[in-house]
Amino acid sequence: MMSPLLTSVALLAALVLLASHADALFVPLTSNSRSWSLSSIPPSSHRADSDHGRGAAVVASVLARMRNATSPLAYCQASVPSAAEYAVPRDAATGEPMRLAMVQLYSRHGDRSPENVLRDDVNGNVAWECSNAEFSFLDDTSRAAGSGPQPGGASGGKSKGGALLTQRVTDHTRQAWQPRTWGGNCAQGELTAKGRAMMIDFGRSLRELYVDELGLLSPTFDPSEVHVRSTDISRTIHSAQSLIDGLFPRTSMAEGTLNYVNIHTQAVAVDPLHSNKLDEQCPRLMSIQAAGKTTDVWHAFLAASLRVRATVETVAPLKTARERAVVEAPSKKGVPSVTENILCRRCWDKPQPCVPAATVRRRVRAMMDAEDDRTTRRALAGLLKSLHTHTTDNGEDEEQVCLDEATVDQIELFKSFDFWYRNNYVPNKVVPEIVGLEMGPLLREMDAAFDAKDAQDGDAAKASNNPAKLFVYLTHDGTVSGMLGALRASPEHHVWPAYRSNLAVEVWTVPSTGERRVRVLHDGKPFRTDADLAAPCSLGDASCPLDVFRADLRARSVADWEAACTAPAHDDDEL
Repeated sequence: MMSPLLTSVALLAALVLLASHADALFVPLTSNSRSWSLSSIPPSSHRADSDHGRGAAVVASVLARMRNATSPLAYCQASVPSAAEYAVPRDAATGEPMRLAMVQLYSRHGDRSPENVLRDDVNGNVAWECSNAEFSFLDDTSRAAGSGPQPGGASGGKSKGGALLTQRVTDHTRQAWQPRTWGGNCAQGELTAKGRAMMIDFGRSLRELYVDELGLLSPTFDPSEVHVRSTDISRTIHSAQSLIDGLFPRTSMAEGTLNYVNIHTQAVAVDPLHSNKLDEQCPRLMSIQAAGKTTDVWHAFLAASLRVRATVETVAPLKTARERAVVEAPSKKGVPSVTENILCRRCWDKPQPCVPAATVRRRVRAMMDAEDDRTTRRALAGLLKSLHTHTTDNGEDEEQVCLDEATVDQIELFKSFDFWYRNNYVPNKVVPEIVGLEMGPLLREMDAAFDAKDAQDGDAAKASNNPAKLFVYLTHDGTVSGMLGALRASPEHHVWPAYRSNLAVEVWTVPSTGERRVRVLHDGKPFRTDADLAAPCSLGDASCPLDVFRADLRARSVADWEAACTAPAHDDDEL
């Protein structure tokens, strides 16, 4: 059977033959005596069949649209709703301005340290500093419910009638006798000081809108008006704290009350806010997701991204990667897992990994040893011939092979495509059942939150026990991407969700009729649906009736998730 790597090489011709998209797909990479990149090697010229050609056309078109919609450093901080650009919608029939009734806000966390450790990190080339002081205490639950926490004094210790206050301190030592990671005081995947600052800024923007401009929320913090939810991960919890800190600064807290907010969490393994983890609990979901790796679009994507993926896997391997694992990784997943580390470095203007040319040669030879196909081996041999040894400016005997900015641009673009393909194209065009199993629980949670608005309108039959006007959900890039797909976002607006990337689902009321409408903002801008997908209504202009929107949420979810997850396979499951 033909290997995935060979398939990728053979399919690359389809993208090269699409002359109108060639420039959009392959950005020229610079090379000099100090650096060189594998991704500068010309693609294979093998022919592809008609199905692969169609898949290549989809890949080329989507990548071009994504490139035109993004800019360098866009990943480092998303835009948020702001008073300067915000527009109150008007009813098309009467022309009257609508009144904001409630908001559900879904946001990715702020800037964080990497989750993966590279070999280059262990060499001490990069340090990560997180300047957040985290204090915590365990409250005495034997006291009357609702009495609130009673922490000790600011200096820590235990005050009379209070709780022991502790501070978490992350220590990083670099002794030869212990395992090593990067330098600095950041744990893996931890919110940085920059991440906290951007989330506080986010909260301040929301206060200008929802408190000062629109009067949705009271100027003084009212716990009954705001419901906060987060995944049970430190960076999302800290992001939620920071956002609320900006939305309700301490001066806005009622006099004589403690500054505390309930942040609701669920177990990570079953949390709908951790949607990309649900396949571990759902055999049916894991089974049907495999169909996404069989389409002509997927194989064309592997072909388009082959050179860049090979560069990243070769120059920036994980600390734990074995040589053979480095070889096989590019053909088994959309983009290397180290991509997030590379973008973290870009956001902090830290140097990208470099390795000696001899190391690159060794790893490419390992690729050759693992590949049985003669054509692919010849292509890899061509990579070796393209390597030339130069003396660098600092007098070293051998040049350094580094990830240059163009390569980082391309791997970020391919990561965006991977998210769109996995969370939008496959669920909407290949296996629609995925939406209900992966995103359905969160869609149902969103639907249930709308019942809080029914409580405000006096509809006791529909009312929930939560009368909040603002629901805040802190989550991760995979869940934000899943929501973009479930709401049928257009490709150019479904890129890799940046830090604090957000979706604001607003409910507006027409004053003269009482009709309720939905408007969705994505990173502060009106949401744009894919014209090729059959969305029940437009989401970006407050014309979508709330009942229609809710009916769509229920239609794209399942009433009994556990039963659906254990359902037997169908005859048509293999696509």
